[in-house]
Amino acid sequence: MDFVNVSSLKNEDELKKKIENIYSLLSNLDEMYPDFKDWFNNKVVLQLNGKKREIITIENELTNEIMGLVILKNTEYEKKICTLKVFEEHQNKGFGRILIHKAIQFLGTTSPMITIPVERKKEFESLINEFEFNLEESHDYYRQGKPEYVYNGRLTVIQNKEIANEIQ
Repeated sequence: MDFVNVSSLKNEDELKKKIENIYSLLSNLDEMYPDFKDWFNNKVVLQLNGKKREIITIENELTNEIMGLVILKNTEYEKKICTLKVFEEHQNKGFGRILIHKAIQFLGTTSPMITIPVERKKEFESLINEFEFNLEESHDYYRQGKPEYVYNGRLTVIQNKEIANEIQ
């Protein structure tokens, strides 16, 4: 298996192709996260520099198939696993655990923030327990009537700090 930090791809065509492939693999997340496409293109891709944002993929070294990935945000106020996805045919092989270790390494913290939608809470339970992530809040943050569980941080506090920082 190979790991690719997408921001490190220097060839523009290769980078564009990789980003398009990643989005196509994740496009069904629009169902759980309204405006996912806008967020991906206007936040993740535009800030993809290996400092503030990063996408790390785990790939089959023979076929370059993406087996899983993690999208990260690393700012003064937020060290967050934004998206953690291991594709179905590669689940239960330890790839989620490996990607969390990669996230911890990149973010420089053993307790990165992560949010998990109510529909996915059970499948993340073993990783949450293994990494001792602490549930700090839950809100209908993205969809009304569908709580999002926030571990190792508080979205409301971060939003207030980022807004205050933008005003200054």
